[in-house]
Amino acid sequence: MGRRQITGFVLFLFLLIPACLIQRDDFFISTSKDYKVLQIASSEVSFLKENVYIYDGTLYLASEYLVKSASGNGMATERKGLYLHKSIDGIPVADLIDLESYEAIKPLLLYKDKERVYFFQLEGGCHLCAATLDLNPKTLKMLDPAFEYLTDGQTTYCLRNGEKIATTSKLSIVKFGNSSFAVDANFIYSMCEPIDPEEFVANFDILSTSERRDFVKRFFPKQAQD
Repeated sequence: MGRRQITGFVLFLFLLIPACLIQRDDFFISTSKDYKVLQIASSEVSFLKENVYIYDGTLYLASEYLVKSASGNGMATERKGLYLHKSIDGIPVADLIDLESYEAIKPLLLYKDKERVYFFQLEGGCHLCAATLDLNPKTLKMLDPAFEYLTDGQTTYCLRNGEKIATTSKLSIVKFGNSSFAVDANFIYSMCEPIDPEEFVANFDILSTSERRDFVKRFFPKQAQD
């Protein structure tokens, strides 16, 4: 059998594979009455683009459906599939997004269109949360490679919990040894939590005492002199 015949035969066998054997995500929605999470048939869900899906004639946005449970070593996280959001902040998805300009910044976490920024929370105790962030999508900038801090030049959000960072000065990312921190004029931020420089020197035991003092001396010279 020649190479062309073999290739054609393999393709023919592939086409015989039932569609049900091709792996697809499991999909889940919440009931409108009691908000109970239910699994729906994957065959009834159609992919449109990015994390946009159609189910029962309605537009949805998908985020990862993660379930935590106790294990021998503490808590284990299992990915069940994709959870479909019918609305955000009470506004139906179809009335919210501009489908043509809708695109991913970081898949399954952060998206934008020409009008809005969309955030799907994975941490911070908010289960299956979706929100629009008060940011200008035209001037977005990710401050760090870990995707913790997002700004539009005026407002900065923590992407651990989708909350605004209450700073009155510019937030920037600084490297110190093998670590990175966010700083503004008054505070050091670790995992989005503000730490006063004096408290940082006294209690931030991830670094040695001398390293903490060097850090404050370098980035907060006025406080280091007080």
